[in-house]
Amino acid sequence: MNNLVGFLTLFKKETDRYMSVAIQTLFAPLVSSLLYLAIFGLPMREMSSQIVGVSYLAFLVPGLMMMGMINNSFQNSSSSLMISKYTGTVSELLVLPISSFEKVMAYTLAAMGRGLIVGFLTLVTAMFFVDIPLNNIPLIIIVCLLVNSSFSLLGICAGIWAKNFDQMAILNQFILMPMIFLGGVFYSIKNLSGLFQKLSMVNPVLYMIDALRYAFLGSSDISIFVSMSILVAINLISFTAAWWIFHSGYKLQS
Repeated sequence: MNNLVGFLTLFKKETDRYMSVAIQTLFAPLVSSLLYLAIFGLPMREMSSQIVGVSYLAFLVPGLMMMGMINNSFQNSSSSLMISKYTGTVSELLVLPISSFEKVMAYTLAAMGRGLIVGFLTLVTAMFFVDIPLNNIPLIIIVCLLVNSSFSLLGICAGIWAKNFDQMAILNQFILMPMIFLGGVFYSIKNLSGLFQKLSMVNPVLYMIDALRYAFLGSSDISIFVSMSILVAINLISFTAAWWIFHSGYKLQS
């Protein structure tokens, strides 16, 4: 890195931003995940062994982890840039004495931190209620890192692209949330009819949830190699887009 001090300063600024309101940014998502676990999981406890050979609660936990990580990594980077645009300080990113790569990495790593903390807290808390298999711990870590990085990068792109908070709300409510809920958080796509299975296959979030479920449970609806390939491709595309935004100054002029 050309300017390590500058990179660490921007990273610390972004990290301090969500750590200073941890109840809102970290613990509120945890409570939401636990509510989903209670509402959807506990009443179906007796149906346990019929879903990929594990209890429904164990099946549900990776999906809830993924939902928390996606939402929080995306919201951290996107909301930070939206606030900078609202306050008129986003153009200052153009004159920061750090490279475009360092800017992208500072925002991405800070947002990944928030997503990973939420995912970890969700997992640890869920372990008090259900026995969760840990089939492949290294793969769990890799999938979590790739998912958080991809949505942190997509959050950068969305935060710069959106003109106002209304557009960002549309992205969250009408694109991101349906993709998450229809990506197999609460069900296996094998339980869907043929048409809906095919429609589900165009949803990239499905492959992310399925990859994490495979890492935990050792079974999946989709080949782990396909899921990991799609995850890597999304990261490469989103990183390139985020780097280009900072390099070109797209929509950064106030």
